Amino acid sequence: MSDQIAASAAVESAAASAQTSASSTPAPQVPQAKTGKTPRPPRAPKKPVEKPPMKEYKVLMVHGYTQSGSLFRSKVRALEKALLKTLNPLGITLTFLYPTAPIRLRPRDIPGWQPTEDDADGDAEIESYGWFRFDEIGATYRGIDQGARVLAAEMRAAGGVDVVLGFSQGAFVAAALAAILEQPYRAAGSAEQQAWVDELRAANGEKKLKFAVVYSGFIAKAADLQWLYEPKMVTPSVHIMGGLDTIVEESRTRALIEKCEDPSVFVHPGSHYVPVSREWLNAVASTFKKYLYDDLQPKKED
Repeated sequence: MSDQIAASAAVESAAASAQTSASSTPAPQVPQAKTGKTPRPPRAPKKPVEKPPMKEYKVLMVHGYTQSGSLFRSKVRALEKALLKTLNPLGITLTFLYPTAPIRLRPRDIPGWQPTEDDADGDAEIESYGWFRFDEIGATYRGIDQGARVLAAEMRAAGGVDVVLGFSQGAFVAAALAAILEQPYRAAGSAEQQAWVDELRAANGEKKLKFAVVYSGFIAKAADLQWLYEPKMVTPSVHIMGGLDTIVEESRTRALIEKCEDPSVFVHPGSHYVPVSREWLNAVASTFKKYLYDDLQPKKED
């Protein structure tokens, strides 16, 4: 009897153990049918970012003696590119104007000319121009009125200019133009001079220049043009001169600088040319940035 009870207990114990084992075994996972994701609505196209309009400034580029507008441009294209590269990201663009002087020169008008078999008199026609001729006997600038009227026509057609940049004889013209356009106006030395001076002022809409860039500039020798420097020129000016320049004496460049109230002076190690190495391009570009970017900023009211 006791054996039957023990056997029965063993059977019950085994059954309970089997149930416990079955309950602890995880049920097999029934694979779920895959369902597609709900598609997102299409994104609205991004609106293009509207850039503010570029502010345009016009630069009058005045070539040197024996050059032309097109020749001068070919020599300073690197400067153009450097200026635009610096200023375009600031919302500034420049328009460069390259007039050609009206006085056509002959070979014998060019310093250092020597006669040749083909041109013993030096009267051959060449693409070489000047804004005036210096008369050493009378110490006057012959034809300067013609040059002034060509510049006035260029300025008038452009609706006025903001900056002037000149080289050599063109640098003299650039500094003179800056002084002429300053206000209050200075009186010219004679009625004849006053006529072309008034024409220049009218051509620029009676506006002064923001600044002048003067490469290898010089003060006038002509006694009848000294009114250009009295009083001193107040328009900001940048003067770049060559330490080895033998065409324009350093003393004459320094004399012009002394007639300016707000000059910046750079001396490059070369001679009589517009330097276009990176160092000198960056120096001039920084000047344009300084004056033109400041011009764009809101003016504080007093």
